[in-house]
Amino acid sequence: MILPEKKLQLNALAQEKHIAIQCPDAPGVDSIAAAFGLYCFFRSKGKPATIFYAGKEPISRPNVVELVHQLSIPLEHRTDPAPCRGLIIAVGCQPGTPGATAIGCDSLVVLDNHPKATPLPEQSDIRPHLTCCATLVWHLLHDADYTLEKGLATALLYSLYIESNAFTEIRFPLDADMREALVIDEELFRKLERSNLSLQDLATTAQALNALEYHAEGRYVLVNVLPCDPSIRTFISTLAMRVNKVDMAVVFSETQEDVRFSISSAVRDVQATDLAQWFSANKANATGGTHEQAGGVIPAKECTQGSTTPLAFFQAQLQRYLNSYSVIDCAAITHFSTQGFRAYQKHPVELAYIRCEDVFTNGTVLHVRMLEGDITVVANADTYLMIGLQGEVYPIAKEKFDSLYTPTNAPANPRPFLYPPTVRKDNAQNRTTLLQHALGCISKEYRVLARQLDHGVKLFTRWDSRRYVRGNPGDWLIQPKNDSTDLYVITRELFPLLYTAVRPAQHTGE
Repeated sequence: MILPEKKLQLNALAQEKHIAIQCPDAPGVDSIAAAFGLYCFFRSKGKPATIFYAGKEPISRPNVVELVHQLSIPLEHRTDPAPCRGLIIAVGCQPGTPGATAIGCDSLVVLDNHPKATPLPEQSDIRPHLTCCATLVWHLLHDADYTLEKGLATALLYSLYIESNAFTEIRFPLDADMREALVIDEELFRKLERSNLSLQDLATTAQALNALEYHAEGRYVLVNVLPCDPSIRTFISTLAMRVNKVDMAVVFSETQEDVRFSISSAVRDVQATDLAQWFSANKANATGGTHEQAGGVIPAKECTQGSTTPLAFFQAQLQRYLNSYSVIDCAAITHFSTQGFRAYQKHPVELAYIRCEDVFTNGTVLHVRMLEGDITVVANADTYLMIGLQGEVYPIAKEKFDSLYTPTNAPANPRPFLYPPTVRKDNAQNRTTLLQHALGCISKEYRVLARQLDHGVKLFTRWDSRRYVRGNPGDWLIQPKNDSTDLYVITRELFPLLYTAVRPAQHTGE
């Protein structure tokens, strides 16, 4: 996974004489907060930037109005915008697409967290993997060494709060980094939080709850709600989870273009993020969230093929999902059958590792963040952290490391990752990249037993009994030959880079 090439520097844009910041025609919290971040930065450089939006209707959502009022954001409504001199920076939109009026200007830069929908200027920064555009702007401000005032920090965090359904659908580590780093005005944040819903939203919630469907065999509810703010779906799903005999809730709303859904789950082997990806057919960046709450968007045509309704779609897909996998719990294994497994030889591959005792005090609680999610590890002399080819991090005991890898006694070769893994010590505020502490190692040529999966598997490893690793059909289930209870999953793409079949096959049975 390659890091996006850094094309945009705010300090370079600050050289422009005239700067206008454009929001979508119907701006929400995210675009306004992101625009305000740019406005504050350019003002600090002595540039009299402006913020505006086009379109016929003025802002009316109570939380949007409250945000603009509380922070005195100089947001202009230009119903018939004239061409602008100098630079326009479009934030959270792509001018020329529906909902974003194209306006004449000398030069244009687009900052957006939605997929590219139109030809864009070269300097534009598009990051559809991010949960909100506010994160993109925060990252640019961070790179420019700009110190955020509490009011701006509060606006950016509130944007993430809204776009991620109260932080339940954060889908990329950089979003989590921003949430962790910002120092906000707590009183202002609570005031904004209380302005999320209107009286009409409350009526919409009551109507949806009155029509919910409960499925006793799966202990779940399906709730169809009118198109609404994402926080309403979260509110309904959270409320449903407080009901006896409800272990899962799927709340969705439909428009002509798409169906948006929120999931809550209290089932050990049904992580909300996993189920959300299933609903959206594993489309990249379609979903995000935590193990307990997640959500996503599905094109309406995929939920309404033929006479199928979105309600029938979710019911059928949920049942298929529950039938699509088996569960393996390493902590409960006394003997694991290797029927159908074959012997494979591990290739020598250069990886990176960290001896915890070299970097952290014994007993330090480490919060590791990677693209796949967060893990918590306690540092001690017996624990190493491995960094895989795709930036994945996993702990390994010293004894096992010594048997599987040969240290190079040199710093690890840098690899470009979409998100380089980071670590934060318990009670610390700042994160550091793990790679700066990493040493190189070469995997030894050793044999494992492996079988390609023909059905889904959810594997609870010995390192984490609460969160499973998902293996999909085509992925590989691996068992080290010297440990019958230590299983792990390798993706179908990664397996041929790491292993070669032993010829002739020397293990095909028990």
